[in-house]
Amino acid sequence: MHINICKRTGIRHQNSEIVQVFWGRKICKAIAQHAYVAILTALPFCALAIPTGAVPDTTDFERSNSDLRYSVPLTEEEFSWVDETNEFLSELVLDFSEFIDHGLAKEEDEEPFPNKSYIKIISAGKYSYRGDLDTDESIAVRIDLPHTEHNWKIIFETDPDDYDDLESKQRGLNTSSPDSKGAFGGIRLQDEQISHWKTSFDIGIKIRLPLDPFARTEIYRVAEISDTWTTQVSQEFFYFNSKGLGSLSTLNFYYDVDKAAGQIFTIGSSAQYLYDDDKWEVLHQAQYFDRLSEKQLLQYSLGISVLPYDEDEVSNIWLSASWIQKLYKNWLFLTVTPQIEVPREYDYKLNPGIFVEFEAFFSKNRKVDRLNRYIPEQTTNHE
Repeated sequence: MHINICKRTGIRHQNSEIVQVFWGRKICKAIAQHAYVAILTALPFCALAIPTGAVPDTTDFERSNSDLRYSVPLTEEEFSWVDETNEFLSELVLDFSEFIDHGLAKEEDEEPFPNKSYIKIISAGKYSYRGDLDTDESIAVRIDLPHTEHNWKIIFETDPDDYDDLESKQRGLNTSSPDSKGAFGGIRLQDEQISHWKTSFDIGIKIRLPLDPFARTEIYRVAEISDTWTTQVSQEFFYFNSKGLGSLSTLNFYYDVDKAAGQIFTIGSSAQYLYDDDKWEVLHQAQYFDRLSEKQLLQYSLGISVLPYDEDEVSNIWLSASWIQKLYKNWLFLTVTPQIEVPREYDYKLNPGIFVEFEAFFSKNRKVDRLNRYIPEQTTNHE
């Protein structure tokens, strides 16, 4: 069981002098006007020329965090301050979660289970040629309770993606929609087995005025169709009192290019339907993950978003390449994502852009591999 606590603030800046100084907006725009297309086109193909080398089989556990080749050199004083901050926050969230977990469920003679609690702080910025500068800051806290019943979980988080459009959900995009803001809490029954299918069920309330109760259920199955291909099919239904009933159907295929080297190809389709709005959204996306090294991951994405019954059906077409770099030990990461999109919002005109994200991840569970991408395990019948 775990408790998820998440706080996110989305800020849209246009005239803020602070943000302009921090991000160097004028410089970015000048560069964008003359160099975006060349950079965006060249980066993905240049990355393919980097020798990858075999990486040990990727699991949920980190292989090493002692290599600092990619981190900025620090003085002894700076090194001490950085690591002490990490230790303080990691110990803080661990002590709090163990206090609750041991008080609720741990027997006196029972061995302690690994605790996966963490604090995650993210600062991100997105800029596009035809759009404005958007920034987003978020703090996420997970309180893990490993000694309680494993299938039941207590959830509390802000800005759930149930209110987001399908493209934002599937691409992990931040949204400035007021409907996506706010916290919700409830209980979850997860990973119950029904033949070859697994299920989860949530019930709770979104904390805003007026209060917004919700229920959500999902069923999914993973099957190996050959030595190299795996398929996953899932069906989700959700109900919010303010939004009505909705459904999300997803079909994904995973191809094992070289799983031991962290090279995986995926292709999938998803469809979302909102019953009260009588609105369909469909998305097709192909992705390629390449684990260049222990500290680097390259992720390509090509996709199209469609609104089937609109006059202009195609909502957006995009091509992106994300470079994810472990900057310092196992808790500081940088993601840089140049992208080219052709959105209906700008009359299908080419709109290059770039997304930059810094993530600090504080946890005593040092074995988590934040760059791991994996093929889901087959759901088997245990009867």
